[in-house]
Amino acid sequence: MPIVMRHNESLELTRVDFFGKLLPEHVRGYGAYGMANPHWAEFDTMTFVAADTDVSGISPADIDGFFTTFGHVLRASNKMVRRRTGWVCDNDLHQAVLAHWLTKRNANVEPDAHVRLFVTGEAASEWLLLNPSAAAALQSGDGFTELARFDGASALAR
Repeated sequence: MPIVMRHNESLELTRVDFFGKLLPEHVRGYGAYGMANPHWAEFDTMTFVAADTDVSGISPADIDGFFTTFGHVLRASNKMVRRRTGWVCDNDLHQAVLAHWLTKRNANVEPDAHVRLFVTGEAASEWLLLNPSAAAALQSGDGFTELARFDGASALAR
């Protein structure tokens, strides 16, 4: 399963994991789930990209297409309290793909709503101002309940 979305209700935090061979249909399934369930955009979200994730199937044109289809969902919330969103990735190849994604995502968005890129989960936890036990939960995924998996055009929601 290349994308798994989980949520920790007590932390009001969503964790998304990317791993394995990532294909455009996985990302489209994730985007479609976001459009069908917009309330998840109201929580802080941290996405972890595993070192073994194969992003060779995702092109800059695919990323442009994701924004054409799902751009309004990917923009910052217009609510009084803005959610914080970030990616944790320590792989140079993955960071190059994310750079294209984040440039598009952060365009025309107030700096306080920019999506951040972190090399470690510890740095992400510091930015989120998590206490040590919450930081450990984010890092390990303990206490996060699976919401959906994206391994094709449709999501397997829980």
